[in-house]
Amino acid sequence: MTLDELLAQIEAAPRRDPLTLRREDIPLAPGVYVWYSKATRYPVYIGKAAGGKGPRRRIWAQHLNPRYLEGRAQK
Repeated sequence: MTLDELLAQIEAAPRRDPLTLRREDIPLAPGVYVWYSKATRYPVYIGKAAGGKGPRRRIWAQHLNPRYLEGRAQK
């Protein structure tokens, strides 16, 4: 897969608002996920989840877990 093909695939992927995201909306298969800025619509974070529960476990346990984020200056 070329870089242009990968970028096209990322752009075509569904985007969901983290405030309304449900656990069931997050895939179990390993993969790459992207957080976009609402203001600029540009990617601000790209993550990879290769574990047994893919992005679901990582996103739910870290990015959407208030207790995980409390120690960070920016949320």
